[in-house]
Amino acid sequence: MSELPINKEKYDEFVEFIEQDSWKLATIEQWTKDVRLAGLDPIEGLGELALQEIIQRMADWISELRNDPVAFSNFNYRVDIPIRFDQNTLSDEDWATIHLFRCFQKVWLRNEFSVRSAKDATDSDRKHLKP
Repeated sequence: MSELPINKEKYDEFVEFIEQDSWKLATIEQWTKDVRLAGLDPIEGLGELALQEIIQRMADWISELRNDPVAFSNFNYRVDIPIRFDQNTLSDEDWATIHLFRCFQKVWLRNEFSVRSAKDATDSDRKHLKP
């Protein structure tokens, strides 16, 4: 794998979280959802694999997807990959890692804001947040 265009500190945190089954399964579920929303067929059985195996299986899937540049671009858009990532210079493993990392970010943000929303609902100083 080449040098990923991901913040090293954030990537290390991602690796720590993704080793926990609940985070791994939620991240794979998000990836599967994005795959389906892009009109593609997801990979089955990823939740049973270790991180490197997941990345390798996703890399194989991406390798096939890259044969259809429109579908690949649409999927990158669906996962919300920044356009600054050059499709031609990153390996399939890099793309798999970036996709998984981005899906993890979505799960983490959803979790973070759902926890905060519950706290805000009881916070009397934040009446503007209540209907």
